[in-house]
Amino acid sequence: MGDGKFIRRIGEAQDRDRGYHSRVRAFEAQTAAEFCDHFLFYTRENEEGLKGLLPREKLGFLIETHLFLTWAHRLVSHPRVLDAVQSVLGPNIMVWNSHWFPKFPGDRAFVSWHQDATYWGLTPPNATTAWIALSESTPENGCLRVVPGTHKPPLLPQRETYAPDNMLSRVYTTLESSTVPARTTQRARVSD
Repeated sequence: MGDGKFIRRIGEAQDRDRGYHSRVRAFEAQTAAEFCDHFLFYTRENEEGLKGLLPREKLGFLIETHLFLTWAHRLVSHPRVLDAVQSVLGPNIMVWNSHWFPKFPGDRAFVSWHQDATYWGLTPPNATTAWIALSESTPENGCLRVVPGTHKPPLLPQRETYAPDNMLSRVYTTLESSTVPARTTQRARVSD
């Protein structure tokens, strides 16, 4: 992996209790911009196929891209990203999924409240999400928000909504009041 000097260990009791740590620098601004440019080119290249699809119907274009796009593989297997994941899970890791949740200007798409483990189908869910922002992420532009402690069992009740603009099909309805924004002030951060 990388040299590890960019990663803050998650060993702190507070990080373990709340279930996330953030603001781990994954890339320099120029590298993040290059990955962002690759992604934007990929979406423009597939614009015709994406046109008219509901957000969750775009899944075929937005998942597992690390398996067929060289630049996406470089992003998910970058030593700094893997160091961050190892700080959470320990050694002997693998990338088993990639999924984009783009938020373009004027796009009504959103990601409903959810627990990642609901979608993983793993028992136990010994996995983590490395959320990587390729541009500035703030509450004003729709940053990731987290609910501290919801990584712990049990999974919360959910209901299927199939809301047209939702990138997911399931929703939790009681979480919003306890959320914390996972803001980045610089480009390309990793959080679990």
